[in-house]
Amino acid sequence: MKEFIANIFELWGGCYFADFSKYMFKANLYQEVAIWLVLIPLIVFFIYYKPLDHIKLAKPSIWFTILIAVSLIVSLISFNISSSGIEDYLQAHKITKTSITPTDYFLFSCIVFVYTAILSFIYSMVLKLGSTKSRCIPF
Repeated sequence: MKEFIANIFELWGGCYFADFSKYMFKANLYQEVAIWLVLIPLIVFFIYYKPLDHIKLAKPSIWFTILIAVSLIVSLISFNISSSGIEDYLQAHKITKTSITPTDYFLFSCIVFVYTAILSFIYSMVLKLGSTKSRCIPF
């Protein structure tokens, strides 16, 4: 399972970032990011379609704003998890030289942003079926 989650985030080798990916894998940080990626959009869109099912919120612009906000939040959480987790791992194992750059963290956060948006859209398509007023959102 650990390798499967790592492959998803590394786009099956297309975005393998050498030391960054190696230490993310060794520190088990991909799993932590995956948990946030799955849970936050699920909770937010469940609340949007079930308890907050209101006609004033049933607008594509509001839905799109929520989608962008959730994706940004999850990508910022992933940036924080990866930077602090890798730093802790390197300090614990007394590793001083790596080829990790800030660009690696940024690109990883962009990948998480896209995955969050896709997963949010899927959750939205499923959860809207039980909604009465927001049933036509996003389409």
